[in-house]
Amino acid sequence: MEKHKAGQRLIVVHASNENGSVEGASLVFKSGTASGDYHGQINFDNFFKWVEEKLLPNIPPNSVIYMVNTSYHTKVLDPVPSKYSTKKKPIELLMEKNIVHNPNTKKTELYD
Repeated sequence: MEKHKAGQRLIVVHASNENGSVEGASLVFKSGTASGDYHGQINFDNFFKWVEEKLLPNIPPNSVIYMVNTSYHTKVLDPVPSKYSTKKKPIELLMEKNIVHNPNTKKTELYD
């Protein structure tokens, strides 16, 4: 096995069931950072790819999947603009949703 430098980490994503580890469901890769902040090494896209390609094909139908509430387990597909967004963002959303609005409305009033 290759010797790792201090600060390097392996990222391991896996699943288990009552019989132990789920065969074929492992994802292991070397962290690309030595800063100690390895949390950014996996994101929703990587996680979702693992679920589709490694987890789902290797578990029985009707299995229950339990996950902790980690940020990369979810993704907001159509995020709502926040009060910190530019005025353009909520107006674009209103237009996309065909919601009647006055483009001259103040930004703070758009959120009411």
